[in-house]
Amino acid sequence: MRKILFTITFLIITQNVFSQNIFSFLFKGEKEISISTPLLWSQYEVTNTFGIYGADKKSNGESWSMGLNATYSKPIYKNFYLTAGIGYFKQNFDFSKKRIPTDGGFRTSNARPFQYNSINALLFSTENYNYSNYHFIIGAGYNYRVNNQWRIKADITYNQMNTFRQKYYTDSKNYAPQVNKSNYLFLQSFIFSTGGTFYLSKKVSTGINFLIPVSTRYRKDYMFRENTNEYFTPKSILGIGMSASYHF
Repeated sequence: MRKILFTITFLIITQNVFSQNIFSFLFKGEKEISISTPLLWSQYEVTNTFGIYGADKKSNGESWSMGLNATYSKPIYKNFYLTAGIGYFKQNFDFSKKRIPTDGGFRTSNARPFQYNSINALLFSTENYNYSNYHFIIGAGYNYRVNNQWRIKADITYNQMNTFRQKYYTDSKNYAPQVNKSNYLFLQSFIFSTGGTFYLSKKVSTGINFLIPVSTRYRKDYMFRENTNEYFTPKSILGIGMSASYHF
């Protein structure tokens, strides 16, 4: 009986020590809390479903969009880490750069007709509109130490944006922009990021990253009489991000 108890006790102690050592080995390293500002440039083409220029007319645009994120990163094995975060992102759409004036300048053939809440039922178009979003991030990456001050990082993250506010500027200065407060999934994107981190001190660092979305899609909008179960993808999209981090 004593031998059995001794054997069980020995196995329990050995298992606990082994588990603690493995856990310490896998998860050793610096944890990190970061604040970052992503800036994305996108180019896109959309197909209108109605309007004075007819259905199936295409509108082309390009714009810069910006956000603010907070992320937490934790090492999982040697230089590999997991990251997760939340933030705010404002996605802009701008069709004014390729403007073709018509109708005395009141409308432009590149603008998008949309369902403006008007009592006189006039047909309105917009060249500029935006979506305010909650931004959710999760992913994994690799952190390579160059020396005591510099590190190179690369990661791939899944990004999801849920819009809570939409603003559409009309093609007439006499009418105020329309603001909606619908809540729905707006964007899904996988983004590859790589860049450098410079340590200002042992605990604080700053960094710059190049953002390369490898797969991005936007949900279509009922304001343009589109099928909201469908998505469209940008023609091209690139970005850059600045960050400040605390290590512990």
